[in-house]
Amino acid sequence: ETDERIALKLRDKIAKKHGAEYVSEFVENRARMELAGVWSFVDRSGEIISEGFTKLRNYSEGRAWGFVDRDAAMLLDESGASVNSHTYRFDRLHDFHDGYAIAKTHDQEIWIIDKQGNTHSTLDGMVLTKFGNGRAAIRNTRGDFVYINVHGQELFGKTFQSAGEFENGLARVVKEGKIYFIDPDGKEVLGPFGVFNGFKDGVAWVKRGDEAHWTLINQKGEVLREEQFAEVDKVKSFSDGIGMTYKTNAYIFIDTQGNRVNAPQSFQKVYDYSERIVLAQDPIRKGKQFVNMQGKVIDLESNWEPRKFNNGMCAIKRGESDWIFLNRDLVVMKGGP
Repeated sequence: ETDERIALKLRDKIAKKHGAEYVSEFVENRARMELAGVWSFVDRSGEIISEGFTKLRNYSEGRAWGFVDRDAAMLLDESGASVNSHTYRFDRLHDFHDGYAIAKTHDQEIWIIDKQGNTHSTLDGMVLTKFGNGRAAIRNTRGDFVYINVHGQELFGKTFQSAGEFENGLARVVKEGKIYFIDPDGKEVLGPFGVFNGFKDGVAWVKRGDEAHWTLINQKGEVLREEQFAEVDKVKSFSDGIGMTYKTNAYIFIDTQGNRVNAPQSFQKVYDYSERIVLAQDPIRKGKQFVNMQGKVIDLESNWEPRKFNNGMCAIKRGESDWIFLNRDLVVMKGGP
């Protein structure tokens, strides 16, 4: 039995126990549960640890935000209790990372908050990212994209046209129309790139400088099997270690080293690919079908509207209000054809 199936069974069991409309995935051993428009946190035994909220954010680093109305939130600890009984009002709010959360008030102030709910800094501007490696990106009152530390101080002595979140020691920035990656000291370590398709599974598709063709690189900037992709027309980000390319009327699957992976079948048309599941055109009846890498196929009716696979599950709307869910084994988890 797959981990996804075990997790879904647990969520279904908790939902039935409380008569809830929805139970989310577990994050830090807590799940969000909705019952008659009221949100609660439950643990894996199904016990309610905190309740009575209009909205909840998932736990991150042992803290969660519980909203008591549309924009008023309380900071909750691991037990579900309020950290300091204070109510915060934010226009935009990020989860905790590196021990701090960053938020923007309705007065356009940026607040930096620690796990005890203390405010470490207030400054004017627009919040862009949560903290990573002790840095967060903001847009200051001059309109510049800059990075700040947990004390609100601007870093690196430089500005950017665009600034992304630090992840795994790197952040994506745009300077003079080109894409670069910088380290926590602000040093450019990758780039310039004309097009960047995002790191996934440790690799990314890029177009270097003014080049027209795609190149596959790892997070060290090393090029992987460049000659294989010179004539590739389209690329798809990696998912569970396998990526997809389109070349001269053929869909080709590759691993994170750039080596070709045997596909379960030939595809004439692919609509989407995620989590090793292909949404393709049925070559015979011309409808849509899901195909996994083991070659299992499930045909979709013409009135079915599939969503993208996410965390091992795919929601499919049938008609006006009926839904079913598929796991990565293409087994129906709720309802059925």
